[in-house]
Amino acid sequence: MVATTAAATLPFAAVAHLLGGRAPGGTALELFTQARAALAQEAGGRRVVLGIDDAHLLDGASATLVGHLAASGTASLVCTVCSGEATPEPLAALVRNGDAEQLELDALSEDAVFDLVTGALGGQVDGAATHRLWRLSRGNPLLLRELVDDARQLGALERRGALWHLAGTWAPGERTGDLVRDRLAGLPGRPRGGRGSRAVGAARGPPAGGDLRTRQPGAGG
Repeated sequence: MVATTAAATLPFAAVAHLLGGRAPGGTALELFTQARAALAQEAGGRRVVLGIDDAHLLDGASATLVGHLAASGTASLVCTVCSGEATPEPLAALVRNGDAEQLELDALSEDAVFDLVTGALGGQVDGAATHRLWRLSRGNPLLLRELVDDARQLGALERRGALWHLAGTWAPGERTGDLVRDRLAGLPGRPRGGRGSRAVGAARGPPAGGDLRTRQPGAGG
């Protein structure tokens, strides 16, 4: 799930789909029981992992419910919080109580951008294209994905021989350009000054074999 500024003022907006399609109502215990039952039904006996992008934008009611689900062992939790933003108290409490681990995630390096784009395209990307995508995205995975999708849709990113090349005349489309400007507003001007993120992960039951997962910001919810 993805927390948004638009929904931040609406109680339970981020977790409405966990309430079985019913309007929020009743006591906190009734809501928790309702959400747990809906998750169990959807999971069909499988392990439940909740992923939340931009968790600092969670409304208070949603943050409390998600915190209860993680603390009770109903679900494992992986969420991201942008650097400089406060972690919602119910999630911060998981870290303080030892029920979750918090990691600092830096912006992607140029080498990491090369690896991600190469993996996504199924072939190596030339150095000029890698550098340009890294500079435009400032190491933000969400922006990187949008830029690559935009370039492919416009035919600016194409494979010639063994390498993918990016046309020198390519400029991001209006939608992608707006996203880049919105996401990078107020950030330092240097490419390496890309916004980092904190990842908070709470594992259901004893962690085993790398069960506690982290991911880069903006990877989807």
